[in-house]
Amino acid sequence: MRLLFHKGEIMSAQKVRTFQSVNELIERMWPERPPAGHSHRAFYDTATTTLRELERLVCQAIGAPVLVVHRHESFQGCVGFGYTPRDEDYTVSKTCLLGIVRQPGLLLTRRDGDLFPRVEITVDRHVWAGDAMMNRSVHVATGNICGNAHASPVTGWEGLNIPLRARNPWNALNKPLCTEVIVGDEAVCAWAKKHHHELFLRDAFRQLGYAIASPAIDERVTTERVRHANALEPLWLKRRMLHNRIEALTSCILNGEHPIWEGEADARIATHKDREELANVERQLREHMSKLAEYGVGDATPNIHLIRHIAEQLGIQLTK
Repeated sequence: MRLLFHKGEIMSAQKVRTFQSVNELIERMWPERPPAGHSHRAFYDTATTTLRELERLVCQAIGAPVLVVHRHESFQGCVGFGYTPRDEDYTVSKTCLLGIVRQPGLLLTRRDGDLFPRVEITVDRHVWAGDAMMNRSVHVATGNICGNAHASPVTGWEGLNIPLRARNPWNALNKPLCTEVIVGDEAVCAWAKKHHHELFLRDAFRQLGYAIASPAIDERVTTERVRHANALEPLWLKRRMLHNRIEALTSCILNGEHPIWEGEADARIATHKDREELANVERQLREHMSKLAEYGVGDATPNIHLIRHIAEQLGIQLTK
């Protein structure tokens, strides 16, 4: 079969073969285990073991959440001017992907001409976030969850439950795994609590439309609500102080009275600095209020009267 593309290019369509199980994939692609001493023996053992373990984990969790955590070590700096990275320059990057498993659990395919199969966890869509975005923002993507191409270039899953090979010894202190696959409500919530990612999990489940009752998530939300509520009072007092100073300085300038400055120019500079600081304080207030609106507030929330007063003064909606 041949396909004609809009630029006039002629390309052969690649046939994709789908395997019904990991055992079928192994029998078709690697029918025999390499003999002892063969260079492919270790790869065969690792690939077959991890794929069978992945199938065991995922295929028993249809309709349940699956959390995939990929880690790899890399150098993020610049290698210009002949710089050679040292081992201690390498850092570990982590990516978390969360989805709801659907039938068949694993999609096992191989295109004609490809050396290795493609192994994906079947989900309608998934949520992902990297280190810098954890507990801040999540992104939704359509399609299945794939393996870790950085650490496992063959099927993407050879790093499942395998310790990360770190160049930087500090990165290996807690024995992080290249790839983790966690399935089920309880296991996923326990992982999030252990790594302090309850807020990521909460936002991710909301994006996926998956209802879950988790004491760990509720506890973290309560802690964050109290933290943001307690941060408001000193900021609000500082805002009032800056308002009073700006009004006093403005009055002095208008009346030509500026006894503690050399002239009107100095007074205007002082006013400008206070206005910049005031803008920064109000930005912080809005950030805290936005988080409170997200977490929800009630009569039992600390500083609830101040929260409502600030919402009224700054025109902020407390419900989302």
